[in-house]
Amino acid sequence: MFDRSTPPKPKTKVDFNLPEIEKFDTDNNTIYYSQKEKLPIVQLNVLIDAGSRLDPPDKKGLALLTSLLIDEGAGKYNSFELNDEFEKLGTIISINVDHDTFVLSMLSLSENFEKSFELLAEILNNPRLNTEDFEREKRNLPVK
Repeated sequence: MFDRSTPPKPKTKVDFNLPEIEKFDTDNNTIYYSQKEKLPIVQLNVLIDAGSRLDPPDKKGLALLTSLLIDEGAGKYNSFELNDEFEKLGTIISINVDHDTFVLSMLSLSENFEKSFELLAEILNNPRLNTEDFEREKRNLPVK
């Protein structure tokens, strides 16, 4: 049997330093960032104050449904073309919504960040949000 009355002692000292978080302000947003020079990747998280708490009383689930639809085509790209473009760049995107925020996350190789960011901007600024996709995703939601 093991004695669990006292926590185990570490075998070696763990050397961990949090990167310094820096920020700059734009006209209507504050951008927070940190850098790790040794990694050739960029992780970007866009947090929008648009969680489910803002759903209208007669449209519960609107934020969730929007999160399911927003990357189903944007600008000149349909859903398949958009996914293919991200895949060619080795970029991973994810979209999540919770009670407080709508989050778009992107992990990109540094060398492909600019093009990946342009695609993410298309999703944010020019989502297609077409009726067929809306009806399909609406049917897939659990009814309460």
